[in-house]
Amino acid sequence: MERGGPSYVALFVVDHLHVINAQFGHSSGDRVLRALCRHLKSFLSPQDQLFRWTGPAFVGLLDREEDPAEIQSDIERIAAYKLDAAVQIGNRSILLPVKCTSVTVPLAEASTLADVTTRLDAFTSERVHH
Repeated sequence: MERGGPSYVALFVVDHLHVINAQFGHSSGDRVLRALCRHLKSFLSPQDQLFRWTGPAFVGLLDREEDPAEIQSDIERIAAYKLDAAVQIGNRSILLPVKCTSVTVPLAEASTLADVTTRLDAFTSERVHH
């Protein structure tokens, strides 16, 4: 892959967001997603880009030269970091533990962009129905 473009795609899927939405409402789920977005951005490198993906997920485009195992380890560490998101319900503030799972795709291993999106969508679907 030429330098100047992303080298890896990292997908972060929020675990059990459907439970938060069902119990506390979609506005609470949206707050959790915003908190996770801030959290992920604080751990990613400044040159990395983070975007909202389908479902309860974010995709990061990573322009890194490290070995794929190092990148995978870094992304897993970021995803494993426990985040507590405060959600206001009536007069009460409730701290919700937010966890996510991740997958990293080295773009050098992908034959097409469609291959990458298919892998990301399959992982998202698997995690949402888990």
